[in-house]
Amino acid sequence: IYMFVTKRISDTSILLFSGGLFLAILIGDHGTAMYLGMRHWPVSILIIDVQLMCRTPKFYTRCVIIIVVMYLILDSVERATRFGLYEIGQLNSEVPVCDCEDQPCPVHVFNCFVDFVAAAMVFLLDFSITRGFADGMLKEQQKLTDTAILTEKVVGCMVRFDLELADEILQEASP
Repeated sequence: IYMFVTKRISDTSILLFSGGLFLAILIGDHGTAMYLGMRHWPVSILIIDVQLMCRTPKFYTRCVIIIVVMYLILDSVERATRFGLYEIGQLNSEVPVCDCEDQPCPVHVFNCFVDFVAAAMVFLLDFSITRGFADGMLKEQQKLTDTAILTEKVVGCMVRFDLELADEILQEASP
């Protein structure tokens, strides 16, 4: 029971921490995007990687992926059309970013599309690679656990000098 409660608390802590960090990253990214500063959204890649390695529920990971991709789409559309997303939460409209009348300057639609595709590809490719690695590690961990259990049974039989039962256990376990 203790391990179950501890694991459940650990899972909940990871979900809450990564969810809060994820939102903070996107809010920070939005704040720097309107002043053409360094973008923060790529840090969300690390959050997805940690979630995959900690085996968080797939639903939560999929939600984060959908939110990041939707954010990238919204950001690309805002960069191209300037529909007002950057103005939401803008603290100081007096800070000049560029010489455009409507700052920051709109970017050509094709450039925004290419930027979006490149960012989404990096994000989704990293997810696929890390998921494959995490799944492989989980399978190897299960094999190791099964081997340890089998070894424990065989050694227990050998300690009791029951070599026939040990041989039988090994024969059942072999493919």
